[in-house]
Amino acid sequence: GIEAACGDYICFVDQDDVPSEEMYEFGLLAASGLSYADSIGADVVLFSTGRLINGKKSDYEVLRDCVYDEETVRTELLPAFLYRGYEKSDRNYDIAVTASIWKCMIRRGLLVDKNIRFKRFISYEDDYIMMLELLCNAKSAVTSSHRGYYWAINELSESHSLKYIDAYGDKLMNLDEYLSGALKSAAVDDEMIRIFSEQLRFEKTIDVIANESILKSRDEAEDNVKAYLSSSGFFDIENEHIMPLPGYRRLKMLYKLKNKGDARRLTVGVRRFLRLERFLHNISWTGRLLKK
Repeated sequence: GIEAACGDYICFVDQDDVPSEEMYEFGLLAASGLSYADSIGADVVLFSTGRLINGKKSDYEVLRDCVYDEETVRTELLPAFLYRGYEKSDRNYDIAVTASIWKCMIRRGLLVDKNIRFKRFISYEDDYIMMLELLCNAKSAVTSSHRGYYWAINELSESHSLKYIDAYGDKLMNLDEYLSGALKSAAVDDEMIRIFSEQLRFEKTIDVIANESILKSRDEAEDNVKAYLSSSGFFDIENEHIMPLPGYRRLKMLYKLKNKGDARRLTVGVRRFLRLERFLHNISWTGRLLKK
């Protein structure tokens, strides 16, 4: 699609999601400076988003109306993306940017000039990589409070199915290396890169354990998790860089288990948490508990 496109801006829409009727018109006005934004030809426009569950709409990601130049893209938007969910990262911003590319309008020239394309190391991080590369290379950006895009939640979709991924830990380390290299190429401060890398390896540990729990052999699964914990230096990650924000229960749970310094207790604890989380999610999803 990127190769075939010939317009000024490119947008991505998942087949079951719902953009608002005004989203792209509003985005073009914002990008060209005809609305609240004074940023002629902004490289990226990021909209606020909502969720669509059983026909009901609700907020998901709320952004403010703001214009960013090249410097503030690096000092505010990029950290808001890299450090989302964490408390102590010398943050000087009050927003969080998620890795959902469908909320963006992207100037085609930026994608072409910087050769930014979707890439995949594991299975699901293509949006994450592109968002990081956009914020590393954009010279201007606009964020909008307009809730322009509704993400349809469908538990039967491909993204909700559990499939075992071979060598997950190794692929994750390759992803970390690539993203850290992209940040370095964008002249991001070395300390900032180090903190980001530690946080990435920390939070993705949950995904590694969830992936290995699909294996029938408990011993093999635990061996794979221990190998990842060792190669990633999980227990050596500095605590002050990974303090989770109060609302991020997965990270808070992982932080408490990390502090115990025990690989087996960590693995079992994450498994139990994920089972409980799925159970509570399924109950709230169907409404069975409320109906009773």
